[in-house]
Amino acid sequence: MNATTETIAPADANSDAAAPALRVLVLDIYMDSHRVRGELRYTGVGRRLVDILNSIEAGGHLALHNGRLEPLGREEPDSRVFGRLQVRREAIILAVPSGDIPASPQPMEAVHKAPFPVTFVVPGYELSGNAYLLPDADPALAPFLGSRHFIPMTDVTITAAQQGAPLREEPILLVNLARTLFYAPR
Repeated sequence: MNATTETIAPADANSDAAAPALRVLVLDIYMDSHRVRGELRYTGVGRRLVDILNSIEAGGHLALHNGRLEPLGREEPDSRVFGRLQVRREAIILAVPSGDIPASPQPMEAVHKAPFPVTFVVPGYELSGNAYLLPDADPALAPFLGSRHFIPMTDVTITAAQQGAPLREEPILLVNLARTLFYAPR
């Protein structure tokens, strides 16, 4: 799957051999009127992006580095670069990792889920792809709209609501169910 994650060793390996490695994940964050591309940096063991986003408290924010802010809907976007920025959790509609995503560690209690073709509508976009449920679940009864979590989707076609043409296809993205307006299994 695509998202750039790299592990950066401490600057001086002799100074602090026990210092945890810095991990960097490049993301595109879509909001109502803008897109931000930036680096999510964290230390410790590899974590899934969905777990990172769902661990942000309500009213909290996601901190990014080396961010580029671009307004949506302009043919030639005006972009501005910021060294460090914060994006409010509630403002995030979609999070799209860029580059290679490393394999996440599988917890002992991992629950097997099956992909189901679905369509979500969020402000500005229609998303058609796969969401994941327990294999015996009925997608028509899934309580997606009752959740305030981020969930992963795979093999997604993103279509702009105003233009009606597919913007692009993504192998994986995360959708904020708190910002979702419509859900239907296909």
